Amino acid sequence: MQRIAFNRIIALTLACATVAAACSSSDSTSVDPIPNPLARSGTSGGANGADSSGNSPAPTPPTSNGPVASVRVTPQQGVLSVGYYLEITAVGLDAAGQVVANKMATYRSSDANIVKVAGDTGTIVGKAVGTAKIYATIDNHVDSATITVVPAPDVQRPPSQPGVASFDLAVSVSGALAGSDTSRKTPIAGALVKLTRVGTVNGDTLATSVDAGNGTTDANGMVSFARLAGGAYTVDVTPPAGSPYDGIKTGFGPPHTDHVNFATVLQSKR
Repeated sequence: MQRIAFNRIIALTLACATVAAACSSSDSTSVDPIPNPLARSGTSGGANGADSSGNSPAPTPPTSNGPVASVRVTPQQGVLSVGYYLEITAVGLDAAGQVVANKMATYRSSDANIVKVAGDTGTIVGKAVGTAKIYATIDNHVDSATITVVPAPDVQRPPSQPGVASFDLAVSVSGALAGSDTSRKTPIAGALVKLTRVGTVNGDTLATSVDAGNGTTDANGMVSFARLAGGAYTVDVTPPAGSPYDGIKTGFGPPHTDHVNFATVLQSKR
């Protein structure tokens, strides 16, 4: 299992695996994390389809051209605190249970006063204590996730500041080294970092999510983005081919300073 580690305490319980990420700004104000319970693996494989250890990678599961017969949502259940985020995903399945290619879900909440969802991405935010369902629809087929929202953790925070209109972002990508010392990490060069500005969450006026650009980490595992519009973002990290690490998808809420440092720590493949 991968574990989320941010620069502030996060009370978040999920029914599935979590990812490792940390975010901080240039002063004492933190951006709000958007932890994603689903670690997404990047493409692996070296010469002749083998990974860096010489072993052949697992075959890619086949996809179908449809039609969609059912929908599968992951995770089916989740728990998060008021003011915190997570992301659910949905895929369409054919009658044989294979994933139907190129089918995107739309999402809605049974009670947006408790859980609000971005209709095109599945990113959700806890608004009030309670339980609500998130419904995912593909070609008139529906599945749902049950989300329970609990009180926010009692954490001392600096005074709230308004979100900035634009900001610069520095993303660092490193891999956790094996051993009992969890602080040992190594920079990962050549990782693809893709940004998406998330719409319809946290009072943002953005109607739908938009591609905010991508970049590749340098020899120090760093990539920078300048003059991003203020708002909530997902950060999708795919390690280079042949990497021994899994990719992740995480993110942060609207920044309150004009420069944000966002660190992600990838975990070794199981």
